[in-house]
Amino acid sequence: MNNNQQETGFTLIELMIVTAIIGILAAIAIPGYQTYITKAQISEAVTLSGGLKVHIAEYLAFDGSLSNADSGAGTIPAAAPNGAGLYVDALEVIDGAIVATFKATDVAAAIQGKTLRWNPTLTGSELSWACTSSGANRIEQRFLPKGCTSS
Repeated sequence: MNNNQQETGFTLIELMIVTAIIGILAAIAIPGYQTYITKAQISEAVTLSGGLKVHIAEYLAFDGSLSNADSGAGTIPAAAPNGAGLYVDALEVIDGAIVATFKATDVAAAIQGKTLRWNPTLTGSELSWACTSSGANRIEQRFLPKGCTSS
């Protein structure tokens, strides 16, 4: 019998190169995925605030002012009572402004306990909204929806 057949396989260098390539791809993909998760969690607050904007516009139409438009006072219904959202801990209206506070746990670390605020502006008969996150509980600009500002 002739045993001239040679066994073939991957060399150690080839396996190390493949492992390094996978590591580099993971190092690039994981931060992008974490940013995506954070933005998805913030979108819950955007969705929940949409219903409150209608109530605030109705209140403005009947009262003519937003100074007493508060969910705590009962003039505006609560869209998300404390703990009602998956990621939003509280959503309240204060003088016509909508304030969303994110939970302290079970959310991305970048938004734990942070707040997002929609401030109403009345120009003539048109009500517009400015989205901000500021102060000690601000969310980084890169996580905010388009049109929101962080300061």
